[in-house]
Amino acid sequence: MRKFFVAVLSALSFGVAGGAAAAPAFVVTGGTSFSASGNDFGWISGPLTEGGTLGLTEAGSITIEYIGKEAGFANTTFQWGSLTAGETLFSTGSGASVVGQTAASPGSPAAVGGPVSRLADAGTLLFNFLVAATGGTVQNGKDLASADDGIAFWSATGNSSVIYLLLDDSGGSPDADYDDMVVRLTVGSMPTLLATPEPSTWVMLLAGLGVIVLITRRRLRS
Repeated sequence: MRKFFVAVLSALSFGVAGGAAAAPAFVVTGGTSFSASGNDFGWISGPLTEGGTLGLTEAGSITIEYIGKEAGFANTTFQWGSLTAGETLFSTGSGASVVGQTAASPGSPAAVGGPVSRLADAGTLLFNFLVAATGGTVQNGKDLASADDGIAFWSATGNSSVIYLLLDDSGGSPDADYDDMVVRLTVGSMPTLLATPEPSTWVMLLAGLGVIVLITRRRLRS
């Protein structure tokens, strides 16, 4: 009987921890690979993905950092969440935070009030940029079009846990250099106690609890 209770307790512990889930990673679906011309961030090298939609393979904890913007460009705000209930995290306008010049390298971001961390489910990530110069809202997945705003993505080769969001605020004419505002996302595993148990784990939990209830009732009757 003692071994049985140990097994049940082990199942309970496994269920609370959510099992051995795979490490979350960023993935971009769709979009076009290209090289940005005139990008002010010299350490951003290799192809960018224009357009496309950014998502997570597994639920995780995301660290969000403001990296910088093209010097002297118009106000831009970065929001996390849906359009109707977005949370403003960073702004390059004088009302919230004046950020100054472009950051020199990813190791020394011109962060203002960051970084911040947010939990995210697997699937498409909800975020957007609000652009004062054009009055446009640029959501995840929006491609750059003529006289419009757009988002590109860049990550270091072989690193799927860090990705950069690069905004092109077209203003009067699109230049497609994607340096008008840059935000870095870093994903890690979901905190253990907040992870969602697998369906099979729920079955084990319910079965174990049911047996415990039956044994307890029999002992009370005897």
